[in-house]
Amino acid sequence: QAVAQQNDWLAALGRPWPPRVRPALGGAPVLENAAGALWMRVYGTLPHPNVLAGVLLVLAASVSERFLATGRRRWLTLAALAGAALLLAFSRGAWVAAGLMAALGLLWTWRYRPAVAPRLRLLLRALALGVSVAALPLLPWLFTRVTASDTANDVEVRSVYERVTLTADSLALIWAHPLVGVGAGYFAVANTALGTNSPAEPVHNLLLLITAETGLGGGAAALALVGAIGWRLWQRRRRASLVEAMWGLALVGVLVTGLFDHYWWSLAPSRMLLVTTLGLWVGAGERASSLEVALGREVPLDARGEALGRFQPDAHVVGAEQRV
Repeated sequence: QAVAQQNDWLAALGRPWPPRVRPALGGAPVLENAAGALWMRVYGTLPHPNVLAGVLLVLAASVSERFLATGRRRWLTLAALAGAALLLAFSRGAWVAAGLMAALGLLWTWRYRPAVAPRLRLLLRALALGVSVAALPLLPWLFTRVTASDTANDVEVRSVYERVTLTADSLALIWAHPLVGVGAGYFAVANTALGTNSPAEPVHNLLLLITAETGLGGGAAALALVGAIGWRLWQRRRRASLVEAMWGLALVGVLVTGLFDHYWWSLAPSRMLLVTTLGLWVGAGERASSLEVALGREVPLDARGEALGRFQPDAHVVGAEQRV
């Protein structure tokens, strides 16, 4: 898709959606550099490049866990491809989330799992290689996408303006319907009914969207869930297994992208992926906790021997005493 700059190949899969797009048609999937040249962002079979970027964050976390656990080089290839695809999706929110995930992963490894550090360095090099190879031919578009400062670039100016106006509209809807909201999945319809000039789509912020659609109680519940996730991540930072830590980083990526987009709430497949990621993270933590409990049952004997000057009972003597 990145090379051909069209998605007509979706017709062979029998998929009427997403619609067929080319750079000349413009719209959200299309970028414009300072010279006015157009380039289409990739999004595969998904409805928007930002959605693909969010899925890639979860994929990158799972691939990272597999390489760090096994050391098999084929996972590095997948990591490099994930990094390249993440760059080609041109989702700024996902880029911020990926940077935070990488920083937290480095910090956690350095502090609590230094034995994994050599593999982590290889992993980050593979990701950086994929990103660099994809970025080099697209530097003019990358510059305008990151800075959004070119006054001639209507695409980036419109993108920022629409997010600002939708944020203001969401606050107006919350003020008008504070108790029960406008109804789940009804933000765009309710906002259009107000006669606003904003596009007919949800606000690009999960907390504002959930609050506008479900009321202050729903927004409070969403905040409580985020707080519980953050508290558990902090509480288990020392004891977390590798798989638990990687799924935790995937959740961090999901929550960060939720500050800049709406698809984790507004699209059913994205909601399913969010809940699945949450379940895998909690399940990994529960398995680690069960293992800790099982190993803890053997601690009293060792602790007693430690208290007696590192004396450990002889197994043959103990067995003889038990036979007597």
